[in-house]
Amino acid sequence: MKPKHLAHRGTALSILVWASLFFVILLCNILTDYCVDDFTYLFSLATKERITSFFQIFPSLAAHAEKMNGRLIAHFLTHLFLLLPKIIFDIANTAVFLLQIVLITKIGHREKKKALCLPLFAFFSLWLFEPAFGQVNFWLDGACNYLWSSATALLFLYPFAMHYLFGYVIEKRPLRILFVIFGFFAGNFMENSSATATALAALFMLISFLCEKKKPRAEEIGAVISTSIGFLCMILAPAEIKNKTSMADFSVLRERFTALVEKLSDFAILIILIAILLLLACHKKADKKTCIFAILMTGGGLFSHFLLIFAPYYPDRCCAFTVVLLTCASITLMGELLRTKTRLLMLGVIFLILCFGIYRLALGARDIYMTHRAMQENIQIIKDAAEEGSSDVSLPIVTPNTHYSAIHGLRYLADDPNDWPNRDMARYYGISSITGYVNESQ
Repeated sequence: MKPKHLAHRGTALSILVWASLFFVILLCNILTDYCVDDFTYLFSLATKERITSFFQIFPSLAAHAEKMNGRLIAHFLTHLFLLLPKIIFDIANTAVFLLQIVLITKIGHREKKKALCLPLFAFFSLWLFEPAFGQVNFWLDGACNYLWSSATALLFLYPFAMHYLFGYVIEKRPLRILFVIFGFFAGNFMENSSATATALAALFMLISFLCEKKKPRAEEIGAVISTSIGFLCMILAPAEIKNKTSMADFSVLRERFTALVEKLSDFAILIILIAILLLLACHKKADKKTCIFAILMTGGGLFSHFLLIFAPYYPDRCCAFTVVLLTCASITLMGELLRTKTRLLMLGVIFLILCFGIYRLALGARDIYMTHRAMQENIQIIKDAAEEGSSDVSLPIVTPNTHYSAIHGLRYLADDPNDWPNRDMARYYGISSITGYVNESQ
């Protein structure tokens, strides 16, 4: 048993680490301005009028299912947060990001308390290897789609993982009912993450039955059925069938597959790390279930990635859930190996990730700040023009240096004032037109 002063010191250090992570992510959220699709979702897709009340969201969602895609939960959140002061989104989004870190760290582990190196590794793994980090975690519309769907999928998978690994079950009946209902929302959030969560949940039940003769529990079966229904409701939306889910001929699928294989280079280091950790775990005769769990999470991550072969296009932000699951697999194996004679080696690996991660954190934070300054200068130009009675404004196109800024890889402005997103941005600021131009001095 630890002495009291050591226990207090550990608690203080834990609070400091989590508070620091909260502050960093909150600051990045605050420094990320409305951009691109955010201006579109400030208005109703049904009436084209500014959304000013909660109930105006639902006709817009109906139009969204017809025109855009079937991700109604994600875009309900987008509409809702755009209706509220932005600081509410900043705080809520930071909390969801930290919830994702907690779930990544806890899923697959028996112990209630974890070494602080594991959540730090999870944070820097996402920061280093997640493509389009700013789009996924700081951009309001992007976060509601990608970050929130990842956290929801992990929360859905958590009871399945804990039951498979340790026999833990949801004991209270009201919680079991809520879990089944929650399955629908987990299935209705995002195409690849929802499909992957459903497949992994079914695999956990199947392996438990085949290897240990454990019959699936009623709430587990109900949750998988529920999430499958939610997924079908999403992909059978008219716009989803038309715009998103595309079956193509073999040559097109082959080209997409090749492109997805090339995209693996973004997080190849993480895949190689998992392979090494798995070999070490087998050599040290680590818990068999833990190794199988890590393999399943890795397979789930790759499954999520290659599901995009059926999408007509696949921006980097779609790979977010893949990195989340690969990070889960890494941490599960690390947690197991930290209890063996390889502990010093594991701490060394984590230390290297932390050192490089802190360097990239500094670069990313600076880029987010510089992008924010440039965007605020443009907003001031719009306000000054409006005060002077000008209805047409030309703005320099802001170009970030890193993928930590939300508009990196997105169209901040077009050179045609009638193009998107210029039209919606002009509507929001109450002027006739905005024209973007490339500032050669940047």
